[in-house]
Amino acid sequence: MIAIDIPGRGRLKLEHALLDVNGTLSDRGRLLPGVAGRLARLGELLSVRLVSADTFSALAETAGRLGAEAITVVDGAEKLALVERLGAA
Repeated sequence: MIAIDIPGRGRLKLEHALLDVNGTLSDRGRLLPGVAGRLARLGELLSVRLVSADTFSALAETAGRLGAEAITVVDGAEKLALVERLGAA
């Protein structure tokens, strides 16, 4: 867990990192340089989940390399439902 004090809002406690893969962590299914190391450090503090429509069929391999959970979604509504299930607050 990571706790962050936000001036005027109070303390924010984070338990999960929910990250889109394509265009955020990777380019055409290939991890961008430096991502693996950074996510390894983040994974020591948070539960890391990768979400993707898996356009390049690389989600499972990418998640395995990063020690993260892979979640296939088809649209933004599914992503929103996932965030709400994990606890959007």
